[in-house]
Amino acid sequence: MPAHQSIMSRNCYFIGISWNDSAVADHFKALGRGLAERGHQVVFLISGRRTQDEDHLSNPAVYTWPSRRPTHPRDFAFLRGLIRRYRPDCLIANFGAVNTMILVGRVFGVPVRVPWHHTVSSALDIDAGLSPRMLRFLRWRKRLVLARATCVVAVSTAAAQDLRDVFDVPADKCPVWPLLLADPCTAIQSVDSVRDEWHILCPGRVMWMKGQDILINALPALVERFPRLRVSFVGSGPEQETFITLAEEQGVAGHCEFVGQVTHGEMLRRMSEAALVVVPSRAEALGLVNIESLAVGTPVVASRVGGIVDVIRDGVDGLLVQPDDPAALAEGIARLLDDPAERQRLGRAARQGFLGRFELQTNIGQQVEWYEQLVAERKAQRRSHTAEENTL
Repeated sequence: MPAHQSIMSRNCYFIGISWNDSAVADHFKALGRGLAERGHQVVFLISGRRTQDEDHLSNPAVYTWPSRRPTHPRDFAFLRGLIRRYRPDCLIANFGAVNTMILVGRVFGVPVRVPWHHTVSSALDIDAGLSPRMLRFLRWRKRLVLARATCVVAVSTAAAQDLRDVFDVPADKCPVWPLLLADPCTAIQSVDSVRDEWHILCPGRVMWMKGQDILINALPALVERFPRLRVSFVGSGPEQETFITLAEEQGVAGHCEFVGQVTHGEMLRRMSEAALVVVPSRAEALGLVNIESLAVGTPVVASRVGGIVDVIRDGVDGLLVQPDDPAALAEGIARLLDDPAERQRLGRAARQGFLGRFELQTNIGQQVEWYEQLVAERKAQRRSHTAEENTL
């Protein structure tokens, strides 16, 4: 038996995640591997019917939900069967798996139930296109689910505030753990690769919440001052045609490229070659693109909203500007385009800040230990409660 197991007994953890080419998936895969390396049993529950990735014999084991999105009665029955087989001590739930895992876990007595809160309600209000009545219903349903969680992990202080204000989760049940990113500089040639000093990258889903229109409206003033400026909008989304039309109306279409969806690795490569990354979001729980930019040493000009302020340190590794303000955004971008030395200083600080705060291998161990401690505390509470009942 490994030495660490003399301190921490073997537990079983279920982790519900998407199993795709994304930093979020990589984060939870690393968490599962870390727990398994500490001697615990780990079971991944993955969505999307990716049956080719199933592996029931290894540790971590991998199971696929019966439905592409695990919200159906057959998914409840499936999880009930796995709980009876493995008797997990802890459920860790993300995105579409949250409702099923937390409710079924509560009914069948899983001691620790932890959903992750990856968004803020203002983002849903902005872009969901739902009626006020439907939004109220969804919040009521989510409040009902979260009340049955042991605690709810928030990816930023803004997400934690949202849990307290909108969903009535007590402050002591809203720990903040940021998403982490594997160091991409092992995969791309060099973080100090030659950059195009007139190329700006704006990554993210093309939608009103992400604020690409704010950048397009800032471009006429920027192009007049920097005629060689080019902007690449990387991502797909429902507002792409609308924003292409806006660029034409503003007379800057020749300076804009709408790239569409690319792989995670390609996004990082493009970031590493750009002078700046611009994130003009109107709402954001965290914004992984901010962490990705820091990782490749590219300074960020971003809106001062939500969880972005947890990532970008204003004047240290990027600039934060007033949200929904094209003039303020143009001023921040122009400041860095005008000063290559300042861009380099911010880029170096961005890279060092990433390694200390957000690099996956350096920081995932803290989360592994936190989950171990969470389960140990709950087991101790149950033993104490049982002892009190026996005494009575």
